[in-house]
Amino acid sequence: MRLRTPELACRPSGAGFSLRGALATHSAHFHSTASGIRSLRILALAIPLCLAALADDISISGPTMGLVYSAGVLRPVLGIPGAAYVGSALPLDATPDLVAIAPEQSFALVLTAGKWSILDASKGKLTLRDLPGLDDSATVWFSPAGKSALLLSADSLHARLLTGLPAQPVITASLTLSEPATLAAVSEDARFSLTAAASGVISQWDADGNLRGTVPLGDVAALQFFNRSGDALAASHSNRQVYKLSEAGNSTPIAALDVTATATSSDDSTMILVASDGSIQTLSAAGDTAASFTSPVPPSRLQRMGGVLRLNDYGSGPIAVFDGTQVMLIPPAKDGGDR
Repeated sequence: MRLRTPELACRPSGAGFSLRGALATHSAHFHSTASGIRSLRILALAIPLCLAALADDISISGPTMGLVYSAGVLRPVLGIPGAAYVGSALPLDATPDLVAIAPEQSFALVLTAGKWSILDASKGKLTLRDLPGLDDSATVWFSPAGKSALLLSADSLHARLLTGLPAQPVITASLTLSEPATLAAVSEDARFSLTAAASGVISQWDADGNLRGTVPLGDVAALQFFNRSGDALAASHSNRQVYKLSEAGNSTPIAALDVTATATSSDDSTMILVASDGSIQTLSAAGDTAASFTSPVPPSRLQRMGGVLRLNDYGSGPIAVFDGTQVMLIPPAKDGGDR
């Protein structure tokens, strides 16, 4: 896949924005297969951007919250929280089978016709680089800031640990699972990985791909490491509990809630949860409820986008985002969006 020279005009949309709440995703994964997108991740560029022709690459500048991918089309979300909109499709010369957009917003892993590449925006322009050695991978799970990733095979019984993202990606370990993984997670420094099976058992792995132990929690609905440690959050649907998993492999219940998605602040002091009833709950690190919010669009995820958390997939309707204090809506693309 290559980037086509775009025929897009840049639109000025302000002088930048401030990050409200410094939220970091704890649904930090992209769950999909090569044959069908199941879950989409937002790319929120850490620098403002605008699209202009530059040889085979796309130069970027100007305020943009990130990207959305739907129905084979990649689009920028332009503007700032509270005054944003979904822009025109970006010029790719082939339809990707999968786009996994990293939580730190400067790159994405792209699968096209069985080949992986990195769509990199970290140096002020969108470029594509080949990523060999991952041809049988079908699912991507990022670390909290996206420096590492765990890529599962199509049968979810094998995984590769990828570190050094995005500049110097290296496959550092391979995992062989006894049960197909339904969820997975990797710590920022790649010292620990977690996989959850349909049986409700969470397996803990070291940096070399060796199994360290297992924790039975039952029907795991969300799984992700904290930003600053090897501890992790795990939400059990069957137990209606949110647990903290320590580096040592111990599990401690911290909130009696049936949860479908989780996130934390960048310093791990606050948890943001989407409950099964559709409410958004903010909790202290000790599990004390601080506030409850509702969304006009049913929330299905918590994914970072330009200093806010996106709450739903992008299709033909608005995107709901949460900044820690309120829910805001971003209108769909003027051409009707992607169905």
